[in-house]
Formats: sequence, C-alpha cells, structure tokens
Amino acid sequence: ELVQTFVDEAPGMLADLAAAANSGDADGFRRAAHSIKSNAETFGALALANLARKLELDGVPADAPGAIAALDAEFQTSAAALKGASDG
Repeated sequence: ELVQTFVDEAPGMLADLAAAANSGDADGFRRAAHSIKSNAETFGALALANLARKLELDGVPADAPGAIAALDAEFQTSAAALKGASDG
C-alpha cells in the first residue's frame, strides 16, 4: 500500500519540481527534489534518490527540462521495479 502511495504521488512531486523550475522558485525546486529523494530512499530506489539529491543540492540546473526528464525516466524504472517487488 505504501509503495502504491509513492507511485501515485510521485508524478505530482515531479510536476511541482517542473513548475518550480519554470517559475524560478529555487526553494520550491529544492523542496520538491528533497521530497522525491526522501521517498525514493525510503523504498530503496537509490538511483532515483541519487538523481533527486543532486538536484536538491545543486538547485535548478541550466537544462532543467532535461534533468527533470531524466528524473522522470528513472522514476518510471523505479516504480516498475517497486510494484513488481511488492506484488511478488
């Protein structure tokens, strides 16, 4: 149930990250990256957590859309693995 909650809520966190990047909200960007990182760490999605940690620490990158797309791609991979593990 907790895995499903993370999988359901993460797209909103990614949207918050993108919105903060688009509006130049550095604090909002860091908060969203931190939330993704923390949740990913909780479930052992370390590659996702590491990407989010980098964004949290570095702030809004010059290529924010590319960085967010990479984070989203890793989320998709992690979500599939987590759902597979929780179903098994």
